[in-house]
Amino acid sequence: MEGKRTKETTAGSISLPTGHKIGGPLKITQNPGYIAERIKIFEEIYKKQQEQLASIEKREIDIMLKDGKVIKGKSWETTPADIAKKISKKLLESSVAALVVYTKKDPSAFASGKQLIGYFDLIDVADVDDCAECTTVEKGEIYDLGRPLEGDCTLELISFDDPAGKTVTES
Repeated sequence: MEGKRTKETTAGSISLPTGHKIGGPLKITQNPGYIAERIKIFEEIYKKQQEQLASIEKREIDIMLKDGKVIKGKSWETTPADIAKKISKKLLESSVAALVVYTKKDPSAFASGKQLIGYFDLIDVADVDDCAECTTVEKGEIYDLGRPLEGDCTLELISFDDPAGKTVTES
């Protein structure tokens, strides 16, 4: 590429016929071929992860709530949603995420992310470092309510009214 000149494209510098995109006209098709290929790849990864998850030892864990109450659970099974539901249906309905601070996280290849790509992270979480009001978030991880807990931890359920709750978006 050395010595080769390129032209930067700016707004208005390309003339396209109405309804066209760069590369040709936009063609909307039902069930494009790449969708089936992506679903197949997802299903293969999902199957491997389910097998790996089934092989992980599930031990009894202590989950400490904000008020100091300790609830028993099982690593890799109990979710923040399970805890919220045990407390009250209304709490579960008002929660959008959970702040988890581990005191004893179970070691596993699944937890470290070394073998497989993330599976339990089903929602996008905005960069909470940009949230000036979210000081407690720096101490832990924001978890989706359906993501299993990986060990002994403190758990704070987050509602949309909490500044950290406003950083969580569904994908």
